[in-house]
Amino acid sequence: MHIQDVESDGISEASLQERADVVAALLRGADALTAAATELLAGGGIEAVAGRPVEHMLRTDAGSTRTDASMLVQAASMLDRMPALRESFDEGLVSWGQVRSIIVALRSVPATEWWRIDGLVRDHAKLLAGMDSDRLIALVDDEAARLRPDRPVRREDRAIQSSFLAIQGRFDGSASLYGEADAISAATIVDALDAVADLPVHPDAGITRAQQRFGALVHICERTLAGESAELRPRPRVLARIDVAALDDAGRDDALRLLWSLRGRSPRLSSVARDELLCDATVVPVLFDGPRPIAVGDQSNVFSDKTRSAIVARDGRCRFCGDAPAAWCDVHHLVPGHGNTADDGCLLCRRCHRTVHRYGWTISWCEDGALEFKRRNKSFVSHPP
Repeated sequence: MHIQDVESDGISEASLQERADVVAALLRGADALTAAATELLAGGGIEAVAGRPVEHMLRTDAGSTRTDASMLVQAASMLDRMPALRESFDEGLVSWGQVRSIIVALRSVPATEWWRIDGLVRDHAKLLAGMDSDRLIALVDDEAARLRPDRPVRREDRAIQSSFLAIQGRFDGSASLYGEADAISAATIVDALDAVADLPVHPDAGITRAQQRFGALVHICERTLAGESAELRPRPRVLARIDVAALDDAGRDDALRLLWSLRGRSPRLSSVARDELLCDATVVPVLFDGPRPIAVGDQSNVFSDKTRSAIVARDGRCRFCGDAPAAWCDVHHLVPGHGNTADDGCLLCRRCHRTVHRYGWTISWCEDGALEFKRRNKSFVSHPP
């Protein structure tokens, strides 16, 4: 309902504001009741009195779903070990939704490190009260990723392995398209669609952004069928966000986030994904002093267009698997970050490119122009096509 329709419908703006305040108060009240319930559950003894597991009691007596009952029991146990989070929850500084998100973030963090997350909540809960509720979750997620540096890599592995696009046909010849994509693939797809799609318009204009992107997808497919595809995968554009405070700390990866045009927080990238992107990218360095950008460098290409053409002419296809055509490939740095001549790079398809970075394969030239791939006690030779 728009503001101009309020008076015509007999509802004053003040009444709507009062209704909104009541909704907010009710939700806050529900959070307070949930906080009290988790504190009672943490006291113990309920299972012995009920003669059955607490989760079963919550499902049958309180009408909770299996997922909600499990989350309440986990919250009671976790809050009992995190006094600052418990106090913030009791005081209404942290909502039940935030507590749930913190529980999910801590599943990959050893219990011996929970005190660090508890200290972060203690330092930021009051400062963030009344602001964007996702900000606290972002801080917790960043700290959890720092405590478990392997977590982003494993998450990316699962996302890549589960990526798919399914097309389900209907009797009338139409079809449903659905699937899942990892962060880099999703960003590539969305940026490609937005580059072709019309400028966004207001939904009231009769067309949604989803419809515009579908039209862009069809157009890209038509252009590809017309034979206008590139000889090599487009070079990704990377904005290298560098904080002056982190220049002397080579171990920090705070800037490893993918910029995309979807709603919500941009996804975190692991060092594996970073190295994969930076092998063959157009890099624009941006220097920050805290939240303020203070300098922007010139765009530079790791491999020039002429060098890329020479590598394509030499390799022809992925040198690791030997199957993927050049149009599916990146140019991989044989020695990370070193050199920009044709001898410094080779073609690898996206899946093989990640495999080489993920598992530390080393690559060297043989005298006959073949490439030797080595890892631990294994090696194989890839001859040019």
